[in-house]
Amino acid sequence: CYSFCTLLSPGTKMERVFYIPSRTEDFESEEKMPEGSLVANLISMDLMDQRQLRDELKAVSSRLYEEGVQNAANHFDNLYSFVKQISLFNAEGVVFLVETVTNWLSKVNALLDQLKAMDKDTPDHKAECAATYNAVKIFGWVLCKAVTHVEHTREKESLVKSKKADKDKKAEIPKDKVLKALVQTLSGDAEKQDEVYMSLLLGLASLLLENPNNLKSAGRSAATVKEGVFELVLVLAKYYSKEGAVNPVMETVVEQVVRHEHMPKYAAQLAKTAAKEAWGTLLVDQLITGSVEQSQKEKGESSSSKNIGIFLSDLAEIVPSAIIRNLTVLHGTLQSDAPAIRKAALTGFATVIGTADVDITKKSELLDLLSERILDINPWVRVSVLNNVKALCAEGKLPVGAQVQLLTNAVGRLQDKNSFVRHAATACLSVMVVNNPFGDILKLAPFQNYYNEKLGELEKERNCSTTDIELELMQPESELSEAVVRLKYYRSAVTYIRTLHDAVPSVLRVLSSKSVADVSEAIKLLTTWVRFKVEAAVDSVLKICVQVYSREAAVKACVVESFLDMVSGPGVVAGAETDAEVSSRITNQLLRIISRAAEGELSALTEILNTAGHEFCEQVIDASWNIAENSESSLMEATCGMQLFSMLSVTCPDIACQKVPELTEWGLSKGDPQFATHVCKALTSAALSPSFTPLAPSHSVLAGICSLLLGRCSSIVTWVPMARSALSALYATTNGAKQVIEKLVEKLHARYLKCLATYECSDTSEMEKLKSLKETQHVLSRMLFILGETSLLQLVCIEKKYKASLNAIHEVKKAKDGEKEAIEEELGMESKGARENELEEKFRNDEKEILSTRAVWGRHKGLVVNVCLKGDAVYADVWLKSCAALCLSMYMCVTEEFAKAYVQYLFSILKAAKEQNIRVNIVVAIGDLMTRWPNTMEPWTVAFFETLSDVDQHVRSTAFLVASHLILNDMLKARQFVHVLLAGLVDPSELIKGRAMVFLKEYSSRDRIYQALPDTLSALSRDQRLPPESLRIVLRMMLEYIDKEKQTEDLVGRLCLKFTQNTEDVLDPDANSRHARHIAECLSMLEIKQTSERAVKKLVSEACFRCYLPYLRDRVVVEFLKEIVARVRKSIPGSKERPEVKKMIDNWEQKLDEAYSKHSGGDLIEAKARQHLTKQKVVGKKNKAEESPGSAESDSSSSDSTKPSPKKRKVARGRGRGRKVTSDSDSDSDSTSTVSSESNSDGGAPPPRKKAARKPAAKRQARSPSYSSDSDESSASPEPKPKPKPKPKPKGKKPRAKGKRGRVPSSESGSSSSEPTPRVQKKRRRSTVEDDDDSDS
Repeated sequence: CYSFCTLLSPGTKMERVFYIPSRTEDFESEEKMPEGSLVANLISMDLMDQRQLRDELKAVSSRLYEEGVQNAANHFDNLYSFVKQISLFNAEGVVFLVETVTNWLSKVNALLDQLKAMDKDTPDHKAECAATYNAVKIFGWVLCKAVTHVEHTREKESLVKSKKADKDKKAEIPKDKVLKALVQTLSGDAEKQDEVYMSLLLGLASLLLENPNNLKSAGRSAATVKEGVFELVLVLAKYYSKEGAVNPVMETVVEQVVRHEHMPKYAAQLAKTAAKEAWGTLLVDQLITGSVEQSQKEKGESSSSKNIGIFLSDLAEIVPSAIIRNLTVLHGTLQSDAPAIRKAALTGFATVIGTADVDITKKSELLDLLSERILDINPWVRVSVLNNVKALCAEGKLPVGAQVQLLTNAVGRLQDKNSFVRHAATACLSVMVVNNPFGDILKLAPFQNYYNEKLGELEKERNCSTTDIELELMQPESELSEAVVRLKYYRSAVTYIRTLHDAVPSVLRVLSSKSVADVSEAIKLLTTWVRFKVEAAVDSVLKICVQVYSREAAVKACVVESFLDMVSGPGVVAGAETDAEVSSRITNQLLRIISRAAEGELSALTEILNTAGHEFCEQVIDASWNIAENSESSLMEATCGMQLFSMLSVTCPDIACQKVPELTEWGLSKGDPQFATHVCKALTSAALSPSFTPLAPSHSVLAGICSLLLGRCSSIVTWVPMARSALSALYATTNGAKQVIEKLVEKLHARYLKCLATYECSDTSEMEKLKSLKETQHVLSRMLFILGETSLLQLVCIEKKYKASLNAIHEVKKAKDGEKEAIEEELGMESKGARENELEEKFRNDEKEILSTRAVWGRHKGLVVNVCLKGDAVYADVWLKSCAALCLSMYMCVTEEFAKAYVQYLFSILKAAKEQNIRVNIVVAIGDLMTRWPNTMEPWTVAFFETLSDVDQHVRSTAFLVASHLILNDMLKARQFVHVLLAGLVDPSELIKGRAMVFLKEYSSRDRIYQALPDTLSALSRDQRLPPESLRIVLRMMLEYIDKEKQTEDLVGRLCLKFTQNTEDVLDPDANSRHARHIAECLSMLEIKQTSERAVKKLVSEACFRCYLPYLRDRVVVEFLKEIVARVRKSIPGSKERPEVKKMIDNWEQKLDEAYSKHSGGDLIEAKARQHLTKQKVVGKKNKAEESPGSAESDSSSSDSTKPSPKKRKVARGRGRGRKVTSDSDSDSDSTSTVSSESNSDGGAPPPRKKAARKPAAKRQARSPSYSSDSDESSASPEPKPKPKPKPKPKGKKPRAKGKRGRVPSSESGSSSSEPTPRVQKKRRRSTVEDDDDSDS
């Protein structure tokens, strides 16, 4: 249609009207232009240079100013030529053109405003107005084309030019003035605007929005350009704004937001500018609606979805009222498949909650959405929501009731699979507790008591039930009375604290994570809760302390820092404190922790205090000493104080050295064994001080220690830890410990003989005998314990002296030889001198001297062994047996000769002992022996690992601990036993489960799990005691540590090879199927995805396919393998599609289906195997019936199990003692599981047997079951060879007797012994399997 000016009345005439065609070239054709519109003639400017082009433009400008700018139609040919050939202008020329046309447009705008202000109704006035408006559109069209040309040119240059060229300064067109002039052309009524002209301006606005340089606010001119663009967009949007209609301007803005990453921020600013006007709210709502509709089209992660998400987040922060107004619309974004959009919407909701005055109902609705989306399927959305909740808590913007639900959902994210979500949840929980609305002390009891009290008062006051009040509590707070609101507050507090208590186990489980960051965050979280006196967290302090033994330095540092924060924090003490008050408070905190600690936790506390440093320990040690020596302290308080003093003495030995006289005077004479134990530990620490002087053997300190060892004690249970500490103090404080021990043992031995004589005296009454027996056992237990402990202490003392002397010699050598000797030592080329050899020889002699008859320990060796092995009434006491076994094991640690002589006795005691503590002590001792004498103990490894199956939980857990320690420290190469330790992951005992988890975590380092997994799988698969579900759990936990692509690829090949390593027992074909199913299940658990191209190639290769082909008859195996097919076909978001991998997996699936359908039923081969065995037995019976009478008689006599033939027995004896009669078809496992006729008289475990020699390949091939029809027939009915005729006997000579390997055939049977018939071989094999079935299994 025509774009005539509406200012003209119907009678007014105009020569030409400016009409904007769809193509610029159409101006040159009258046929393509409407009738009465301007037509242009192109003036060629190709031969003009830049000066001539500028002169031409100046000439046109001069004529316009002379005639009037409203007469632009008269010079349209020139203006059209400038636009058409604008590419001939250089940058400066384009700027000059734009500036000139802008000035024209400004003048004609001013003229048009003047004409409108005249308010005349004459034809001349109307014609002048129409001409002026015509000029406005012409100049506006020229500017739009010029600016469009500049923008397109800049875009092309930015793609071609380098960064260096981008820095070149070029003339810029005055966009701010251009935009101002163009906006001024639209100042009239919207109904009178030209539609085509408005569309032209809309295209220009869209083009300007695409360039981020137009919207930056780096300078004054840039800010003006952005304001001009915003003003132009809003004027156009106002023009197109209609109720119920889609605004094309807002559609354009949404499109720009989707396409360009710089637009979300500026679109939010545009919405803020529009929201200031009354008509702008509709535009903002349309902008939000368009964004939401676009978001629902997005799928997955993309740049457009991220842009929409950023826009919604910024809009919520800048214009929260718009979000509140469009909550219903924004709910649709939560159903979007793009996580970025959901994250942005939820961030916007959180921003609205924190910044706007929202209605309670709407705020509650938004909080419910946040709480629900903590469980979003995408981890980044969960992280965003948790961070938003944390920010709201820090600002105090969350209502009390909402915090409980948010806390519960945040606790559930502590076990999230994504590490970022776990970190966000930990940080959120910490901030929520720090900013909780219930105070600094979150103890459950006070809140619970107050809630119960107020609830009872309300029930009496209203005469109603608890249910009625609880229903009332569910109503909004605005409708409740003050008393009910207070009651609701305390109920929320109780729920809040209980949620924290329930969360502590989840936090403690994070401590076993393999991630250092997870462990550190969990420790910090528990530390925060401890400061707020959450009882469950306070009880877990000791579990935090144990983490100080972590191999990660970061975790260890975090434990020490957190522990000092817990004990040194301000707690409930308010105001300034003196140093003495601070020390007292810290000491009380430490004493409360120590009073609940176990032995291992006390060691961890000592390590923490030692790491904390000298300054911290000095601050506390005096306060602990004051508590210990204070006469007003109770015995328990004094004992805990002395215990803390002994722990701090390790770090501050100088202070303990100063207290030695007091420790001797009243510490050793306190009379309490536990107190004396810690006194002896403090003396041991005091000996480490440089100022300590070794004591003489007759010193009062040593006399006090001996009196402790010889004095009365109510129970051996309390005496043993005291004696261990006392003996350590004895060796630490004096150099003459050997003489003191000899006197001490002789006194105990004399007392033992005296008590024994009283017991054996016939004149003694039964009561006195019983008393003497107990005394004898008690004294002998002490004596044996002291002998065992001091034998190791003496060995350590000798070794310390040897090392000190050796270091002294090395120091002298270094001082003499200097740098040359140091280099030789570094290269390992230094030679031992005569002095070193003498020292080593002396050390070996002193070591052997300990157990010689000249020493006190060697003189009582026989007594130790007798107590261990004899079952007399005197030696029947449990503690006596335990001390004797402990002493024997310690003696074995001293010399290797003694260990070799008595290792069998030690295992015999372990096997025969019924007492738990004896077995536990021996298990620990075996671990020490395997470390000290690995070659001697290596044959007994199998017997040691049998303790992992002990019926007693404590013994089993101790064996787990010892075995894992040996394997993880490379003291024991026992990969074949790893499966026994990993089976502990499904043990009924939680303690063993925890230790098995620790072992798995540590064993996974250096790719050990990857190396051991196939063998471990085979061993676990053949373990009949392990249920399939338990095996599945173990496999899943092991495979969590396979996280490298190369490992997955290698495991595929190694696991496929395991299909061929099946059991060779054809009587149990289910064993092979069970093994194959487990291997297939393990393959399905591997992370074989579409990106695992090399692993897929390995799996579908011909070599691997041949391995599992025999088992594709099993439907379960095929289903497990098809799980891999489904996983590989599944596309991975963000990764490139791999059609070649999909093609490979499709072909592989087709081969699986063909192999499975070929067997039609899956169990055909197994049925044929059973039929094959039955057929062999039937044929054997038929052959036996057809044989000669002599042979049949011989066979029948051999088959009679109750009356075996003497000849048969003779042959069995001739084949070797303790060996089975086997044929070549027996399996390797049968040949290795022979039953030995020799047994230990003491019931000890026999040494391991040697492996049987591997049979020739031909025999192994003959043993493997074949399921083809040809092999079935040949094996089922063997053709007996014709019997050779016996040679005539030479006269006068008797047949030569053969040895044990054969017999002379009788003349009656006529059979040859050199070539037995297949029937006899079959008979032997069958009888062997039946007779030794238990041994085979």
